Formats: sequence, structure tokens, C-alpha cells
Amino acid sequence: MGYASPLILFALIVTASAILVERPHCNEDVKDYSKTCDDVVIKDGSWLNGNCIKKDKSTHGTDLNLNDLVQFATDHNLHRKEFGNFLGSCSGVTLEDKHILVTQCGGDIKKIDLNEFIGNMDGTLTACL
Repeated sequence: MGYASPLILFALIVTASAILVERPHCNEDVKDYSKTCDDVVIKDGSWLNGNCIKKDKSTHGTDLNLNDLVQFATDHNLHRKEFGNFLGSCSGVTLEDKHILVTQCGGDIKKIDLNEFIGNMDGTLTACL
């Protein structure tokens, strides 16, 4: 049995590192974006867009694709899930109170609180999954 080449090992390490650092850890300092972001709207069907306060108190325009973060699951509810593709089963996306995603899935209205897994990290909307 042969050994893997150094190039293959390097590629595996780079890939594993990218997966591990892809999403930050959610903590109370990062969650609840709606408390520090204004003008929050849904654009282009699934993009959460807003102006968020940075550490230096300036604001930053930022957006995040919710279709990559939310899934309409087999239990007929919305869940946070990376590469969720909820728009494959849902339509008519709106927001309530800057943080409740509302959409119609399979004939029913479904909701999920985005504050539970999306935060403001120094002016940038950030998902923690």
C-alpha cells in the first residue's frame, strides 16, 4: 500500500481548514443582529440586507444570502442549515420585526427567528451554524 503524495495531503489540510473556519462560533455577543442593524430588508428574494454598527460606531452596509442558511425540512418546518436551499420549496419571503423570516412553504406560512443564528460581527452580518 502506497502513501499519499505531499500535494494531496496539502490539499486535504487546506480543505479541512477552510471547513473548520467557515463559520464563527455563535455567542451572545455575536447573535441578535437586529439590535445593532437598521434598514434591514429582504432583497432579491433571499438576501438579508442592512446597515450594521461597527465597533468604531460607524455603520456598514452588509448582506447575507438566507437561502444558503435556512432549510425547509422533512418535518415541514424551517431550520438553520448550511446550504439549506429553502427557496427550493418556499416562496414569498418577508421579514417581521427585522429578524423573523416569513415564507410560504407547501401552502403553509412558516417562520424562523434569524436572531438565533445571525449576528453583527463588526458591521458585517454573520451566520453561526
